[in-house]
Amino acid sequence: MKLWQVLTTIELPILMTLLSIILPALQPFIAIYNIFITIIDSFHTNKLKRELTQRAALIQEKFDEYVLGIDTCSFEIYDKPIEEDITSLSSQYADNKFIDLKDWYEKDISNLGLIEGQLFAQRTNTWWDGKLKDFYLNLIFWSFIIITLFICSLALFFAIDFKSFILNFLLTLLPIFNFLIREYLDTKSSIEESKKVYNYIIKYSEKLKGNEINEKEITNIISTGQILILRSRIHSVLIFDSFYKIYKNNFTSIVKSTLKNIIKKS
Repeated sequence: MKLWQVLTTIELPILMTLLSIILPALQPFIAIYNIFITIIDSFHTNKLKRELTQRAALIQEKFDEYVLGIDTCSFEIYDKPIEEDITSLSSQYADNKFIDLKDWYEKDISNLGLIEGQLFAQRTNTWWDGKLKDFYLNLIFWSFIIITLFICSLALFFAIDFKSFILNFLLTLLPIFNFLIREYLDTKSSIEESKKVYNYIIKYSEKLKGNEINEKEITNIISTGQILILRSRIHSVLIFDSFYKIYKNNFTSIVKSTLKNIIKKS
């Protein structure tokens, strides 16, 4: 889904710009394509992406509900994921490409109590999610700058006249800008939401350490935190698996070190 979006809104428009320099007669057709794909991406593709994001978030919620033993009653609000859909989607990874997801939560988490372990798992989820989005936000920003400079440099290098620049080069940037600006704003908003959830969990983790809240209160707090995590995931952005892999080892080592420190202090 995301690869298709990048291909149609970024890669193809750039290639078409280069092609239009060689074959100027194609400029009107390329302009029509750029307008058409921008409209499709703004309405149909974005709507489909939101539906896929919500489905992914609900599958993650079911996973957390089972592994962490947190009952949030979320599926009284949202439709529960269908088992056939989960089986169908998970079969895509049957070749063990993602075997490292087997122990998603650190094994040492079992050394904490149930409540402390649930809070740490929530803390890990929100921190990891926010950090990955931070890196993705930087990628979008620099992609925007580099692509804009590249297109403008092409126009200057080939001494493109003003009419051709407007018709071809600026319209080339239309689907690219539409995609990158929306991704940037959605990611920025999603990061802020992840930070709020993270701060919520940290706040009550500290109160639990100081014995400022009882077990019944913390159970409700954990359930509320999980609902906030679900909502954050539903309004999140889709990030490439390959992008996740780049930072996985670094993030995992940080989580392990944090967990060890928490266990020592507990």
